[in-house]
Amino acid sequence: MKLPLLSGEKICIILSGLGFREVRQRGSHKCFKHDDGRRTAVPIHSGKK
Repeated sequence: MKLPLLSGEKICIILSGLGFREVRQRGSHKCFKHDDGRRTAVPIHSGKK
């Protein structure tokens, strides 16, 4: 089964809906943190969507 292609902006919207909040951005990567301690980074690059 193939996973759908999602843009970085769309992933940011999904993470916000799941309770993650953006804590910082360094260059083209946004870092998110959840209250339970989980962290993730999302690359935001221009190009094909």
